[in-house]
Order: sequence, then C-alpha cells, then structure tokens
Amino acid sequence: VLRKWRWIPETRFINNYFEEPLYINCLIKSIKDNWKKTGRSQKLIFSYHGVPKKYLLKGDPYHCYCQKTSRLIIEKFNKIPIQTTFQSRFGPQEWLQPYTDKTLENLPKEGKKNILVVAPHPDDETLGCGGTLLNHKAKGDKINWLIVTSMSKKEGLSLIHI
Repeated sequence: VLRKWRWIPETRFINNYFEEPLYINCLIKSIKDNWKKTGRSQKLIFSYHGVPKKYLLKGDPYHCYCQKTSRLIIEKFNKIPIQTTFQSRFGPQEWLQPYTDKTLENLPKEGKKNILVVAPHPDDETLGCGGTLLNHKAKGDKINWLIVTSMSKKEGLSLIHI
C-alpha cells in the first residue's frame, strides 16, 4: 500500500508506552473523571491481558511492564486499595496471577461492591472478563470498566458502564 502513496507520513514508535507520561496521565485523568461521574470507588483493579507464567520465567518483560504501569498510577492514589490482575487464560498451564475473574468474585465477600476496573493495555481480549462483570451486575454490584481507546488529548479514555 505504501508504495502507491506519493507521500509517506513520518512514523514513530513508542516502545515503552507502558511508562509514557502522556499515557499514564491520561489514565489518571480518566479515573478522576470517572469518579466525578460515579463516585469514588472502594477499590481500583488494573486488569491486564494474561500470558502463560512460563513467559515470565523465560525472561519476557510483559509482567514487569504491567506492574510498572500500575505503580506509576498508584503513586497518584494513596488512599484507595489498588490491585493488579490478569485475565484471558486458557488451557492447562498456569498463567500470570492473580486472575481478574477470581479477584472480582471475592471482592463482594470483603464488602467491596463499588469497584473500578481499568484495562490499561487494550487488545482484543480487553473484555475477556465480560461474563464475570455481567454476573456481578446481576447481583447488584457496582463495577465500572475503563478501556483505553486513544491517547489523543481530545478523546482520552473511553468509559464503559457495565
């Protein structure tokens, strides 16, 4: 396709977007904007796409990237419980833990019913916990789900109410 273009736009890659200040600030702003609309959550859950644990053990840095994204956001919210979780697992092997669905299932037992789930690293598995979220909705639990759709200053992050 590019061979047919008369002008090829400049392309830049942000290899470490997980720690990019614009990205982190966009997430923080969206969380605060959500709280203005829905009230402050009792807990923030950062839900990342899961990968088999063996990837981490073989040196894949993805788990560390997820933890760093969460840590950079956590630094701005020191009065609310925050947890990093992983979703989208299949097959018999162990995946990165804790699992998002299992975490969400246990929160009402702890008295936490107003949860904000943030999916900081979007991909086609972002809503992999949709069934679990809908089950909580049916029980009357309040869960909001933030999904990154753009790093545009105008668009920011999209909020999906479930």
